[in-house]
Amino acid sequence: MQMSTENIKQVVKAKYGQFALR
Repeated sequence: MQMSTENIKQVVKAKYGQFALR
């Protein structure tokens, strides 16, 4: 599970990405 960190980053970007773009 080396992509664990990348997976979390993608999830956070998808979830908090909308708020961050604001």
